[in-house]
Formats: sequence, structure tokens, C-alpha cells
Amino acid sequence: MAHTHTAPRVTTTAALWAILTSAAPALASPSDVGEVGPMLQVGGFRHAPHGALGQQLGDTWGLRVDPGLQIGELGISIPLESAATSSPYPERDTDTLGTFGVGLALRGRLHQGSRLGIYAGAGYMRRWMFGGQPVVRTCSQVGGCDGGYWTESPRYTMSGPMAELVWTWTWSVRPKARLGLALTTRVERPQVELPGEGIVTGTAISTALTVWLGRGGR
Repeated sequence: MAHTHTAPRVTTTAALWAILTSAAPALASPSDVGEVGPMLQVGGFRHAPHGALGQQLGDTWGLRVDPGLQIGELGISIPLESAATSSPYPERDTDTLGTFGVGLALRGRLHQGSRLGIYAGAGYMRRWMFGGQPVVRTCSQVGGCDGGYWTESPRYTMSGPMAELVWTWTWSVRPKARLGLALTTRVERPQVELPGEGIVTGTAISTALTVWLGRGGR
């Protein structure tokens, strides 16, 4: 019997981070390489699902706090989100799902001018979603039983990889430190298991406007 070999799968997140880690040191100024300092984003965001996911869940609006550490041109952060997600199916989810998210993001600085900075990154987000009141579940809705109904509070977990692009407009507030605003656009590929639908996967676009604190070479 002939044997076939499958090439290792390279994810979009892994490929993007490989590009960043190889390109960022070449873009760094000699004074920035190896320097360590904090970075922080705080502000509002909107998470908009599309495709099959957008047919099942509405937009998410909330607050994002993104603390991290910057080492030269590269950075690592742990984004935290507290938000509310609307639903087109209140009988299944209630009108609004409380949402808490946490993730890991790796980011590289591509450019830093006197004001404008450009960063690119990749990572992974996980969000826990919960309803504020019980809903009725039926066997015909969720399957796995012969008949009847029961009540439960909706609880879902949505997770998936992401890639992001960040534009910053900042001022130097002390040597090597910058403070200003940031506009972040993320493309995510999350999936979630929903009653009666199974595992649903789609694309989501996340946009955030935040206050930015970080390091910079000018």
C-alpha cells in the first residue's frame, strides 16, 4: 500500500508572526533594539460578525484594556474585554449576552515617525458569553432526547485566531515613551457552539479606538 505524506499545516497567525519577527529587527533603530518597557491600550471597541456567524449573533460593543510589554520593536499583550453582545434570537439567547474576553497578542512595530506609528500583529481571543436570565430549551431545538423541555441560562464560548493592524498618533512625553490615540482593526476567525445549530464559524471585524501608551524611538 502506498503511503502519502501531508505537509505540515501553517496557520495564518503563525505565518504572519514569522514575518513580523523577521522584519521588525531590520526596521528597528539601533537605540530601540533590546529596550524593554510597558505598553497599554484602553478604550472602546466594536466586534461585528459576518457570514454564518453574523446570521446567529449580533454586534458586540464594550471596553478593551490591553496591557503588555514592549521589547524593542516587538511586543506581547493580554487584551481583556468586557462587553455586551446582541442576539437576533432572544428566545434562544435572551436579548443581550454579557461577554468577557481574554487573549494573547503578539505585535511588531513597522514604522514610527514624529507622530504616526504603524503596528501589525497576530494572536488568539477567547470570549465567554452568558445570558442574564433563563430561557426554555426543547428537545426539538437541541436534539439528543425524545421530548420535553427545560430551562437554563445561556452560556457559550467563542474563540479563534486574529490578525490586526494598528495606527497610532502619539507624542513623546518622556525619553522613549509615547502617549496618544490608537485605531485598531482586527480580522478574526472565531467559532462558537450554539443550541440547535452546532458549531458555527465565521469572520468578524473588530474596530477599537483607544488611548495608547508605549515606547518609541523618536
